[in-house]
Amino acid sequence: MLKTVLHWFRRDLRLDDNVGLYHALSSSLPVLPIFIFDKNILDELEPLDRRVIFINQCLSHIQNKLSSIGSKYFLYIISSSSIVADTTINLTLLFK
Repeated sequence: MLKTVLHWFRRDLRLDDNVGLYHALSSSLPVLPIFIFDKNILDELEPLDRRVIFINQCLSHIQNKLSSIGSKYFLYIISSSSIVADTTINLTLLFK
């Protein structure tokens, strides 16, 4: 199986000056960037919650910059209790 570095965008939704992303890219391994919306949190918020709007704007910016270099990130909307299990399953399928 191909070794891959998983970069999980969490609080730092930037491509520039992002320490975690810098270290992931410095590894010389392929990097899989992901963002996870916790469904448990989203279900508690109004659909037009300003925090969610801000996150979506940041993710749109990330997607635009990544697509300009032929890359992308993966977005998951799942409950926090299944984040690790679902991510592991999807990563296994992605890299077969």
